[in-house]
Amino acid sequence: MSKSPGMKQSGYGSSIFPWIIALLLVGAWATNWFLLKDSPNRGTFGDMFGAVNALFSGLAFAGVIYAILLQRHELMLQREELSLTREELAGARAAQEQQAHTLATTAELSVLNTLVQEALIKERHLEKAKAGGAYNIDGVAVTILIESAQKERIKYIDRMKQLIEVKESQGIT
Repeated sequence: MSKSPGMKQSGYGSSIFPWIIALLLVGAWATNWFLLKDSPNRGTFGDMFGAVNALFSGLAFAGVIYAILLQRHELMLQREELSLTREELAGARAAQEQQAHTLATTAELSVLNTLVQEALIKERHLEKAKAGGAYNIDGVAVTILIESAQKERIKYIDRMKQLIEVKESQGIT
């Protein structure tokens, strides 16, 4: 089992310490019971330790206050960390929004490129049909269809230029 950096591995000394304390307490109790078994002064003997009782009560209260102060400090650090996390998330959100915008622009450019290619192919087929002697396709003059395909292609190219200019003005490559 690996030892983590913040964890302390317990050894022989730390596991025997509670047993020593328990043994001393049982020994003190047994000594008191044997020495003062039938003595009328047992209560007076116990009252001698009133000051020690008050001392330990005060130390316990000080320990509680110290624990509260430690908790307060930890909460302050946690709030600070939470604030930093919020700032990082805001930055990540802004970057993600910019990435989504760039992706949408790239997708639109890709679609426009495909439309330009299709218009160009349509234009070439119509020119071949015209060269082959066709003057009408479905009752429409081939020359008008070629001009329409050219206008369509130019419209798509102009839109692509607009998108590229917007991208370059925003500093997106």
